[in-house]
Amino acid sequence: MQILVVFRKVDRKVIATFEFNTLITEMNVLAIPEFSYLVTTKRDIFHTAADGQVFVKDI
Repeated sequence: MQILVVFRKVDRKVIATFEFNTLITEMNVLAIPEFSYLVTTKRDIFHTAADGQVFVKDI
């Protein structure tokens, strides 16, 4: 399973995650300057802050 993670570049706060049950080999992503995306199979890349906000760890 692959996970697409959309997050803010400044503080790495997670905006959205999408799980794919099929292998994605090619995709088009709309580029928005202040956001970044990551496609991974790892699930241990997230950090939850004390206030419940989710962030991407330094990977």
